[in-house]
Amino acid sequence: MSFFVLTEIKMIKSNLIIDFKNMIGPAGKGSEVSDTGITTWLNDAKDRVAAAILDTIPDFYNKKVLTSSIAGQGEYALPADLEKVVMVSVSYDCTNYVRALPLNNIGQAIDVNQNESVNFTTNAPFYYVSGQLIGFLPVFTTTTTDNIKLWYAYNPADMTEDTDEPDLPKKTQSLLKYWAYANYLDQNDEHTAAERMRIRFDDMVERAVQQMADRQVDMPRSVEVGNDASGLYVNDWM
Repeated sequence: MSFFVLTEIKMIKSNLIIDFKNMIGPAGKGSEVSDTGITTWLNDAKDRVAAAILDTIPDFYNKKVLTSSIAGQGEYALPADLEKVVMVSVSYDCTNYVRALPLNNIGQAIDVNQNESVNFTTNAPFYYVSGQLIGFLPVFTTTTTDNIKLWYAYNPADMTEDTDEPDLPKKTQSLLKYWAYANYLDQNDEHTAAERMRIRFDDMVERAVQQMADRQVDMPRSVEVGNDASGLYVNDWM
């Protein structure tokens, strides 16, 4: 059951193109730029805004996917739109799930070179990311359905159709035209003005993203301190 109904209306690609052309005005040379070219500029701007959001709020663009283990296979393909791994949970017994922790780099995956699982255990698994693959240690010994859970930050898809909506917060959608305008100025050999427009775009995006940074204001961020079998530890996940 949903407690809230989202009524926010997003701008679609055709409206963003009109917004850009209105910014140029009748004195501009907007007719020399095709809608396809403007779309390319707008998608470039979308990527830059999304990257700024991910740098500040890593879990803003978040997906969860499931995949199945194959006996003896240690590495699996990552989703094509993956930007960053957020969290991984796996099950080796088809029942209990445990969070897998990340290795700093593939060089720590000693078992990969030794071709045996002597340094990692199923109750404390690890994973590593290499290229477009994610590897697990220890390697799965059984073929099991949907026993790998991956939460990841994704890259928002490009706008292609006129009715496509940019996968961005409403407050940042209107900023896309400023990056497109900078490219337009460059095309007309107005390079100094183009650079000023890019600086303006970056400043506006930074302010907008900073306003979004603390989306939870119910309680202040804190640390949780407790004791385990080995002594005092600090859990800083809150």
